[in-house]
Amino acid sequence: MFLKNAIYQLLSRPLIQGATLFGLLFLGISSVSAQTIIPRAPEIAATSYILMDARTGHIIVEENADEPLPPASLTKILTAYIAIEEIINGNLSLRDEVHISEKAWRMEGSKMFVGVNTQVSVEDILRGIIIQSGNDSSVAIAEHIAGSEEAFADMMNQYGEVLGLTNSFFMNSSGLDTELYYNTMSARDLAKLAQSSII
Repeated sequence: MFLKNAIYQLLSRPLIQGATLFGLLFLGISSVSAQTIIPRAPEIAATSYILMDARTGHIIVEENADEPLPPASLTKILTAYIAIEEIINGNLSLRDEVHISEKAWRMEGSKMFVGVNTQVSVEDILRGIIIQSGNDSSVAIAEHIAGSEEAFADMMNQYGEVLGLTNSFFMNSSGLDTELYYNTMSARDLAKLAQSSII
């Protein structure tokens, strides 16, 4: 009873009543009509960019997101994606042995450093693609899955259509461009591919 009386006396004071009323009103208003703060678009020194909420697919900010550009080693996201899909579909196992052709072995740029005419497990090849960004391992898995890198590039374009990559075209599995073989991909397509890879 003492506590109840103390609270009553405290709340009956005008200053406390006003503060309590203000607090209740403020809480009520802020919970009903909380403002969403939308920041300015970032100033980024890039030809194009996109920021997507991977869970919902909501685009937060973008600039020239549909412009096809060379994706370089980001191509390997699709290469690894296809290999993992082949495993999920039962066409490939992590324990399968992949032959390292001379073409794969001779690849320039970043490498897994596998020996020519050796056998390497799919699991290790995937590590070489994902962790080391190996051009040699990308070509090796492409040849293992499709018979040739060219045939694998056709698979990449087919997967691209299924994933809704509308501004992308693939001619190789590594992203290492030459005058004759090069890939293009938009920032939006890269975001879609990344979303498909992690969700």
